[in-house]
Amino acid sequence: MKELFKRYNIFKAVMSLVLIVLGVCLICIPNATLISICYFAAGFVVFYGICAVVNYFIYGLEPYGFIKGLCATTLGIVAIIFAPQIVSAKVFAVIIGIFLLVSGFIKIQTAMDYRSYGFKYWWMNLIYSAILIVFSIVMMCYPFEAQRIFLIVFGVELIVDGIMELVSLFVLKGKIRRLKNKIKDELDGNIIDVE
Repeated sequence: MKELFKRYNIFKAVMSLVLIVLGVCLICIPNATLISICYFAAGFVVFYGICAVVNYFIYGLEPYGFIKGLCATTLGIVAIIFAPQIVSAKVFAVIIGIFLLVSGFIKIQTAMDYRSYGFKYWWMNLIYSAILIVFSIVMMCYPFEAQRIFLIVFGVELIVDGIMELVSLFVLKGKIRRLKNKIKDELDGNIIDVE
């Protein structure tokens, strides 16, 4: 079981770092051709989806891992096929808006899960998800004309997502460690009482 959690943590950490790197690339080179970025991002989404599905069937630890992986893979394949149509400014704004909206709703559920687990800063995830939802609605209703802004905003969102995933991973790891120590202390106390 320990090895299982270790592999799962490594998978989550690698995916978080890839999100951060992709976000930095989108911010640093927004003038790159949008079609190239579209193909790269779609390829990454397909890769992420396949990894999530495989991870779900091997380890079974990711909540909704199969559905999320299947949706991501399908979305990535569709994006590769229709990349030339996607790169028009308004279509791109709507797609990113939908992505941010779905991401925001998923993060609301994550925040509620963290609250039920007793995480101290669960409300930060809730605030972040609310910002994502509001921003996605504004983006879809009033799409910007500058594609550069799209890429920078999307890059920032990916970086924040990656950082939050890493933070939640370390918080969860610390919680599990403290719980194990507490159980060990209680067991040691019971042994002393019996003696």
